[in-house]
Amino acid sequence: MKKKELIERWGNPAFVTNETPDLVSTLNANSIVGPKDFRGITLGLTGSPKDLEWASFVNKTLTSVDFSFARLSCSFDKSVMECVNFTNALLDTSSMCHVRARHCDFSGGSIDAPNWNDAHFDHCAFHKSKIKGRGMLSYGGCRAVFNDCDFSECKIRGLEFRASKFINGVFNQTVFERCDLRGAKFEGSIPQPNQFKECNTQGIHFNGQPLDSLKPE
Repeated sequence: MKKKELIERWGNPAFVTNETPDLVSTLNANSIVGPKDFRGITLGLTGSPKDLEWASFVNKTLTSVDFSFARLSCSFDKSVMECVNFTNALLDTSSMCHVRARHCDFSGGSIDAPNWNDAHFDHCAFHKSKIKGRGMLSYGGCRAVFNDCDFSECKIRGLEFRASKFINGVFNQTVFERCDLRGAKFEGSIPQPNQFKECNTQGIHFNGQPLDSLKPE
């Protein structure tokens, strides 16, 4: 099914009538175990199905849920996510504080104004995603941990990652622009100094070495 069809099906009254009861009961459950097909759905933004305008995944467990091509503006705070698919999705101010995410895929998505404070992402993919802040407000992931995550060809702009850890990440053609990375630590595979554009890198360390020690003299 193509992207347009995935999105437009949620505007079909017959489809929504058949799917909404299951969706509401699913969202009210503490554990959402898939496979669950929410591809192309809108939640928390204009165009959400009736009764799902204020959807929340706080404190829930999500396993094998497909949100590819979805438009989401809802909270996932303190949730546990395993094999959740967010490829090509829009995440607009979707908070993920204290999330524990394993094998989740955010590739090709637009992640606007995220709140990832104290989150832990393990073996997650952000390949070719665009991750950016908004205005003068603080967004990003302070004290977050990214373990074995793929940030290749990812553009990361205007976010805070103070005191965060990036362990064995993939950073091919990754660009950090105007980010606050004070006290961040990169361990294992690391990006090159020239991949940081106008960033605050005070106290940043690469495999225990300060950034300045890696720059050519």
